Amino acid sequence: MVILHVDDSLAATNLLSEVILEGDFAATLVSHSDAASALRWLATASPLPDFVLADLRMPGIDGLAFLRALAKDERTRAIPSALLTGSDDPRDLERIAAAGITRVLRKPQDMASYFELLRQIGEIASRGGRTRSGRYLAAIAPPPLDPPPPEPAT
Repeated sequence: MVILHVDDSLAATNLLSEVILEGDFAATLVSHSDAASALRWLATASPLPDFVLADLRMPGIDGLAFLRALAKDERTRAIPSALLTGSDDPRDLERIAAAGITRVLRKPQDMASYFELLRQIGEIASRGGRTRSGRYLAAIAPPPLDPPPPEPAT
């Protein structure tokens, strides 16, 4: 399996690469630090990746615009993809929903979370973006946001 990872965070890319190696996943990671270079690579890539992970917040073309570009291109629209975000900002979640992005994965912060992320990716990619029941995955939502603690009474 080939995973295209588009993220401006070198630490995130290094951690994902380390997990693939240590976990003995049958995956090749193709990384780009910005969406523009990933789009240029996709224009000539053969074969295309089996899965695309894009970070939400990147300079230049952000993850939302990148995934929209993939969806508009007949050559790349069928590639299962997901938006990665560590954001808890409700405005980001509203932008994601308004853009019609249906796969949102919580950006892992540790090795164990990356192992789980790769397990999910493998399952989704092996089914061409479908769940075990054969239905397309409607969403992989981030964990529910905890409400902020109440302000102390003054």
